[in-house]
Amino acid sequence: MTGPEGLRVVVTSGGSGIGRATAVRLATAGAAVAVLDVRGHDEVAEISPHMVPLACDVSDAAAVQSAV
Repeated sequence: MTGPEGLRVVVTSGGSGIGRATAVRLATAGAAVAVLDVRGHDEVAEISPHMVPLACDVSDAAAVQSAV
C-alpha cells in the first residue's frame, strides 16, 4: 500500500477533534484534503495549503453534493 501523497481526500467533521487531526495528518503527508464541517473553520487553510475548508452539513445530501 502506498501513502496518501497525491490523493484527493474528503474528511467530514474536520474542523476539530479527530477529524481535524486526520485532515492535518493527511495534508502533511501530501494529500489534497477537503475539510467538511458544519461550521466551516476557515483557519484550517492556514495549517496547510493542501487543506480546503468547506462549510457543509453532511446530514444534508444536497449540501454534500454541492460541496463535492
